[in-house]
Amino acid sequence: MQTQLSDNARKAETNQLEERQDSISASVTADWQGGWASATADYRLNHQNYAEDSQENRNTLEGNAELKLGRDSDPVDLIIKHSQRSQYNSPAAAEISDNLDDRQIYSVIPSAKWAISTVDRLVLQGNFDDVRFKEQSFKDSERRGGMVYWNHRFSNTDSLQVTAGTTEVEYKSSALDSYSSDYAHLTYSAQLRSLSYSLMAGVTEAQFADGDDDYQAPTYRGNLIYQAGAQTFSVTAYQEITDSSYGAGNTDDLVPGADNDGVGVDQIERQFVSADWQSDSLCGRCSFKLFVHLRNDDYRRLAEDGTQRVVGSSLAYRISEYMTLSGRVSRGREAFDSPSKADFDRDSAGLQLESKIAASASAALFYTFERRAYVDGGSKYDVNAIGVSLNYTF
Repeated sequence: MQTQLSDNARKAETNQLEERQDSISASVTADWQGGWASATADYRLNHQNYAEDSQENRNTLEGNAELKLGRDSDPVDLIIKHSQRSQYNSPAAAEISDNLDDRQIYSVIPSAKWAISTVDRLVLQGNFDDVRFKEQSFKDSERRGGMVYWNHRFSNTDSLQVTAGTTEVEYKSSALDSYSSDYAHLTYSAQLRSLSYSLMAGVTEAQFADGDDDYQAPTYRGNLIYQAGAQTFSVTAYQEITDSSYGAGNTDDLVPGADNDGVGVDQIERQFVSADWQSDSLCGRCSFKLFVHLRNDDYRRLAEDGTQRVVGSSLAYRISEYMTLSGRVSRGREAFDSPSKADFDRDSAGLQLESKIAASASAALFYTFERRAYVDGGSKYDVNAIGVSLNYTF
């Protein structure tokens, strides 16, 4: 549970409201493994209360679950997934709960596998995704498709995969914006002692249901993780065609502090790059993290093109066995192609002192600062908040 006092509850430039804001949350994590089946779940339920009614009190559920029937070595298997995330309605929306929406994605993925040889495997996979929004139901969609891929293992550490597939996306409230896409790509993966990476390159072609604006674009994805002692370095970069309903599919590929994954109903050509460096070797009691994230969205029809970028760092210092002091700072920019939208910078910082008060309980005192300032100098707002939190683990 947590309570904080904010000096600008609605994040407004004028008529600022001081307010106590309380939240109570509970998290559940489960992991089960059977002979031919497995399941995982990780959910967090939160209730947010605003003492001066600056916003509507809000209940949110975020997390994901997966049930897998069949083992990797079996000729067939079935995966059923559910995920739910809260996200802001647009990149320009003030980050208050009134501008939040909840997105659920239900997925069913059947697969059939054939071992052609000791190093070659052929897989036929189907997929069905049902995307639902709590508030913006006009963005609800269904995705149906399938793919076939051949995987060749060169050794115990590297492999090559060739993939081809098709997907149909249907909007329940906007049939003319429904579309289909066909894709093919080649992926090389390697996992070494300290380094693991995968490189994918291919092409995707998308066609709207009304026959207009057919589009073809290269697609690529690269992932790299390097671990050496107490240091970890990771990079992710990709370009893909997605849409404003499915977006990144409730993954963690969102720019920190800018939790929006698409506006309106449209296709999106998205470029995303993130780099993270984490080190526990700066001092015997320190843990340091530095990150850079960038996302560019190019909409096919809507004038919502924009770029989100942010750089930030965090540092945690263990004062004693029972007490830790941590701080974070970040700066980001939202830039829009449309002249009707104003670019702005977003600054964020926080400081927290956490103390372990029992074997399963901890308490923390924290301070946070947030600023949004428009690049043209038009307006800005600051938010300061101080609070305490109590955590208990069963």
